[in-house]
Amino acid sequence: MKTESTNILLQFAGCTKIQRERFFLDVFDDIESGNQNPLQIWSALKNLELIVSEAMALAKEIVIEELTKNGGRDACFGVQFLVKEAGVKWHYDRTNDGLLTSIQSELSDVDNKLKERQTFLKNIPKEGLDLIDHTTGDCTKVYPPYKTSTTTIESKLSN
Repeated sequence: MKTESTNILLQFAGCTKIQRERFFLDVFDDIESGNQNPLQIWSALKNLELIVSEAMALAKEIVIEELTKNGGRDACFGVQFLVKEAGVKWHYDRTNDGLLTSIQSELSDVDNKLKERQTFLKNIPKEGLDLIDHTTGDCTKVYPPYKTSTTTIESKLSN
């Protein structure tokens, strides 16, 4: 027996690209025209995002099992399904390779030096700082790095 929630969800099965675009453009038009509260729409979207991610995580193994019955692939409801290995990760901790250990140690040392230098540069005054190379005697004016950012919306569900 399908629940009301499942019936609502199944309305989106088999949506075409045009239908999806129309859906989000309709929602955007309602916000832009002032017919809907943008914060309420954002709240609904945030809740849907969580519902979808949790539902997909819970359903993943069942879907894989179902697809495995069909050789790991299927095409239905406007979706191409394929079971595949992804995110392959190699683990080197049991190789017992001394050279690898040495290189990793060197890399760690260089990484620490890099972070130290970056911290130094972040603390240079905006007008710059004259640095003298004690080997060559050359003087170079260095400046602090600049930073950029992207404006975003942090939204946490309160219940």
